[in-house]
Amino acid sequence: MSYGLPNLNVNTWATYLVCSPGDSIVINNLAPNTRYGFRIRTNCGPCNDINQQLMSGWSPITLFTTPSIRGENDELMTTNTNVVSVYPNPNKGSFVIDMESTENQLVNIKVMDVMGRIILHQDIQAVSGNNSFPIDLIGESYGVYLLQMVIGNEVKTIRVVVE
Repeated sequence: MSYGLPNLNVNTWATYLVCSPGDSIVINNLAPNTRYGFRIRTNCGPCNDINQQLMSGWSPITLFTTPSIRGENDELMTTNTNVVSVYPNPNKGSFVIDMESTENQLVNIKVMDVMGRIILHQDIQAVSGNNSFPIDLIGESYGVYLLQMVIGNEVKTIRVVVE
């Protein structure tokens, strides 16, 4: 697997080897609101033997843009008006968003995968006081997702891990 900025030569991109039993990689410290590209190829030999003759060609480059906002605390975000928490986190595909609201208001909820694809999109009416919104991602791939909530003029983004 190789990734980097699409305006750079792909031969300068960071390259990682993902070996069985693992089938994924988590890339940390990406810049917010930045366009990246990635590509993959297979190694048809033993994992610890990187033989160029046993590797496939690279896949076409897939582009994605990182979200523009990230919460300071991945699990709990507090503002002057709203408190939001997610539990359990990590989870098995089902979790609950708890939100304490000071007023009745519309909440726009999006769950996005690491490539920025929207997996779930809901508009929910919150009432003044405590609200619980169950979220079901059962059937989605294991990994890290971004939960983005738009509450009035506030945007909250919380990292959610599905194991």
